[in-house]
Amino acid sequence: MRQRTGGENNGMKMQEHIRERKKIFDENCSRCGACFTACPVVPFTHLAGSEPQKMTRGVLDMLTNGAPGEEAVTWATSCTLCGACVPRCPESLNVRELFYLGRSAAEADGEAAQDYFTSMSHGIRLLAHLQMTAMDFRRLTDPLGWGTNKSEILLYYGCNVLRTPDILLTAIDVLHRLGVNFAVLGGPANCCGSVHFRLGDIKRAEKVEDLTYQRWLSFSPERVLLWCPNCEMHFLESGLRERRQPPFVIENFAEFLAGRVAQLNSLYVRTVRKRAALHEHEGHQLENHVRKILLSVPGLELVEIPQLKRYGYNCGKGSQGMAPAEVQAEVHERLLEEARAAGIDLLLTSNHACQISLCAYEAQQPFQIKNFLSVVGEALGIERADLFKRYALCGDAEKVVETAAKFVRDNHLDTGRVKHDVARALAWGR
Repeated sequence: MRQRTGGENNGMKMQEHIRERKKIFDENCSRCGACFTACPVVPFTHLAGSEPQKMTRGVLDMLTNGAPGEEAVTWATSCTLCGACVPRCPESLNVRELFYLGRSAAEADGEAAQDYFTSMSHGIRLLAHLQMTAMDFRRLTDPLGWGTNKSEILLYYGCNVLRTPDILLTAIDVLHRLGVNFAVLGGPANCCGSVHFRLGDIKRAEKVEDLTYQRWLSFSPERVLLWCPNCEMHFLESGLRERRQPPFVIENFAEFLAGRVAQLNSLYVRTVRKRAALHEHEGHQLENHVRKILLSVPGLELVEIPQLKRYGYNCGKGSQGMAPAEVQAEVHERLLEEARAAGIDLLLTSNHACQISLCAYEAQQPFQIKNFLSVVGEALGIERADLFKRYALCGDAEKVVETAAKFVRDNHLDTGRVKHDVARALAWGR
């Protein structure tokens, strides 16, 4: 997701942009049904066998006329944004964008959106507080970030990676090793707005996005690096580039790192003699960048394993988690089976959503499940404990509170409340 222009303006309003996009889809879509035929999730729903042309008409009617039929809602809210439909469109429309907008039209419940966001934010803060000191939490979530308010690079990490802060802190360590001038911004108070957008609260989504975007501008960055795949998908499909015309380059963190593998090679201090496989999804270029980075790690043997890649761009609630539960089960069962057969030491994930979904399986596997940055960090001499995985493998609220005792004290958490809420917080995304 690259963009650099000269204007520092708020640009077109979100509602106006959506109206324009609806008009484009309405006027250019032939209602041929090719997107329905291409959708890998449809066979797992009661829509299997439906007339493709009718289904496409239904989604467009829901989007343009505000008349959501039951079948159209089912299809739109089961969409994982995998993008399988995009190359099949004879009109070359971005059908994934159509369904991103369609999700919002199907839900359209501002109160539900706010309730969901409040619950999500509570879980994020709880897990973050169980894994880091109060000082580190403030440093990561303060709008001024780490140090100066003017930085060449802004690492915008979104919200949910705070559930697995070892990944975020390793990313920060890597940027320090690279010697770049950077700041960090994220947390629920600096959300991208994707949750509200997806659940149809466009007005609040725009307010949330605008606040965060103004904070981006306050750093006067040359580059904004996105960590979260959900943030990136939201900004791509809600038209951020077209509406805002940002005066900086926007790219994925892994893309940025992949462009600096030569420098990474000069910084590695350890050999990682492990046999590893990378968990992958289609619909996103993330894994291509991650593979390039992993191939630079000294001693690491990266092997290819068969896996089901087509059901989304990550395992989280914003993508593969939107599909029926059997989709997630089938993807994970096949992945673990092939990983065992390959005799690997490490199954590596590209993002925190997949790490959260997969890490607890480690208890029954002959290999470890790690985020790719932990391996990069190891080669750079950086080691951070994956406390989320430790808590998920434990699975007992009493033991989690006991293990996290120093963080509970430092963050002044209520022990009874933690015991009540931690199991639900750990299960989020799985």
